Amino acid sequence: MNQRLADFLKRRTTRRVALDAATLLAAVVIGVIAFSAAAHGELGVGPARLAISVAPATSPLTVVELPPFGSVEAVTHRGPVRLDVRVEAIDVVDTQRLVASGALSTSQTLASVSVADLPLTGFTALLWRVIGGGALAAALAGLLVGLALRRGRAVVALAVALAVALPTVVVGVAYATWDMSAFREPTLRGGLVYAPKLIDVFSTRVARIQGLRDQAVKVASDLAAYYADDRSLASGGALPGTFRVLHITDLHLDPVGAELARSIARSYEASVVIETGDLPILGVPVETSVFASLVDRAVPLVYVPGNHDSPASLDALRRLGATVLTSGTIEVRGLRIFGVPDPSSRGFGIQPDAVAVDEAARLAFAQLKASLASGEATPDVVAVHSPLMEAPFIGVVPLVLAGHTHVASFSIVRGTVLLNSGTLGGMPFDLKASGPTVLPYSASVLYFTAQKPRRLVAIDRIDVYPDRSTTVSRQVINESLLP
Repeated sequence: MNQRLADFLKRRTTRRVALDAATLLAAVVIGVIAFSAAAHGELGVGPARLAISVAPATSPLTVVELPPFGSVEAVTHRGPVRLDVRVEAIDVVDTQRLVASGALSTSQTLASVSVADLPLTGFTALLWRVIGGGALAAALAGLLVGLALRRGRAVVALAVALAVALPTVVVGVAYATWDMSAFREPTLRGGLVYAPKLIDVFSTRVARIQGLRDQAVKVASDLAAYYADDRSLASGGALPGTFRVLHITDLHLDPVGAELARSIARSYEASVVIETGDLPILGVPVETSVFASLVDRAVPLVYVPGNHDSPASLDALRRLGATVLTSGTIEVRGLRIFGVPDPSSRGFGIQPDAVAVDEAARLAFAQLKASLASGEATPDVVAVHSPLMEAPFIGVVPLVLAGHTHVASFSIVRGTVLLNSGTLGGMPFDLKASGPTVLPYSASVLYFTAQKPRRLVAIDRIDVYPDRSTTVSRQVINESLLP
């Protein structure tokens, strides 16, 4: 009899211990879920409204989300917890007002979403409120689990303590090891991988911009001196007796590249500038406030939209007097130019679509073919953004200009000159699968005959490297046309 009672008490104790353990485990799990659901809040930073959340996670990350473009993330701490900062809204009118008044620069506008640049006092206060709200939710979850399973007071108290302890401990570890300098080497996700200049916005670009401007002035004077020297090229500098066109592409809001473009246009006395897209970084309206300082209005500009362009950026260029070529052929100072815009420029998305690009090229070529069949003259230049658009025009037109890749290239295929002038986007480094690649500022000067119809004579390809070394290579296309 005594043995049966002992066995019964032992089984009951074991069952109670198991139920208590299950209660505590359930309290911890549900407490973490409750913490994650409740630990969030909002903060106004200038014209932007940010949503902030903290939650236990498998990776110690801080993630800045910039919908619809993607996100920027960095490993800023230790411990399995994640901080999310999401841009919920930006008051574009207010932002443009601040930029126009000089209270905010475009670089600051783009960088203002970085956690590293948030007002420390307001951000810290909100963060503690977010964590406090999460801890309160976890404690309530532990209490409800304990009461729902009808455990004793001690077990309920322990359930509450453990439900709060786990998320707050991991958050405490993250706080103690926080290092925002990790954003000097961030990871870009989504559409932002196509705007690698934003890495500089989150690290050193803003600090270096004045130094780069100073270098641009030196480069400009070097170029001017170089082309004033008749011994600079075998033919004696810039070819006399020719009609000269400057081709630039992928400026991406870079003031150094803009200054360099002005210098080359002046040195060569260019009659027309053809730009094959991607003047902005993201295509958002606020970027257009700095276009006036980047566009050289002393020379006619023909602009073919790229995938980083948008209706807002194209409208701004038109207001500055640029000819935005979205279809058909135009004639500028006797030069016939046919343009094919990137399909992405019709909206605010910057993600290139190879299928849409190919279809746009084929439709544009069908339009050109119909025009030629009706008796129109063949264009002197076809300007596209992506090299994927070149194929239909090869063998039909004398010259196709492109950009997008940020890598300069030149070839002649079935009689058609294919020229990509690289980038004036000030990109000392570009993101490639094989690792960072040093890229120069690059542009091209096209020589056409002074007489009409214009015929391509030669091309000068100009590369200016970050160390300010400059290389110029001339490619003669038709020796019989040399003046």
